[in-house]
Amino acid sequence: MNKLLKIAVAASAALSFGAQAGVLLDDFSQGQAKIATDTNNSGEIWGSSAFSSSILGGYRDISIEKLTGPNNNDVGTVSAVVAQGIYSFSTEADVYAVGKIVWDGVNDAGTNGVNKNTGLGNADLIASANAFKLTVVSADLGFPFQIDVYTDATHYSSFKTTALGPGTFTIPFACFIVNICPGATLTTAGGGADFSKINAIVATVNVAGSTNSVDLRLDNVGTVPEPASVALVGAAMLGLGLARRRNSKK
Repeated sequence: MNKLLKIAVAASAALSFGAQAGVLLDDFSQGQAKIATDTNNSGEIWGSSAFSSSILGGYRDISIEKLTGPNNNDVGTVSAVVAQGIYSFSTEADVYAVGKIVWDGVNDAGTNGVNKNTGLGNADLIASANAFKLTVVSADLGFPFQIDVYTDATHYSSFKTTALGPGTFTIPFACFIVNICPGATLTTAGGGADFSKINAIVATVNVAGSTNSVDLRLDNVGTVPEPASVALVGAAMLGLGLARRRNSKK
């Protein structure tokens, strides 16, 4: 079954059987020590891995990288920390920097690299859900935010959007397979990620450090069986899949 059809079926199943919950990626209840730097062109700086049963795959890694900005007398700092159930990324005025959160089921992504091939043990996200759900406590407007989803190193999807401030946001899995979400950019390899076999998820705050003075506080990340709107997307994707099959037979 192709990826488009699988997600369409999952959308219908989530509605038909009244699924109550998806998969918890991270509720950030497990803290993680603060990492910070004021050094320009710092390179990627990783914190110590956090381990908890409340994290998908057991492990979470965070990193920061400062590109440019003030850097004298401790002015111009970028930092990230997980505390009191919140992931916080913060840059001081006129600082351009990037932050990452990695869920790949493996300790110490900073040393070992992101395990894109086997890290989450082929986690099946479409069995009980059809969308990501993010709870944003606070955020500046306008910086680029990206989620990369890997089945393996040659089959992945990268979804990039623009931060809209605080709120609860859902991103249909369909948007990681077909470029159908307004205001977003989709990049795929190998036809995109197979959401029935996921091995790593990476969230990037302020992609390429393109915006200065960025702050983000994230409360919860998970998956949900999103209702009607996603069902329509699923149906549209199913139609697209059938259309492709018909065209291929001509």
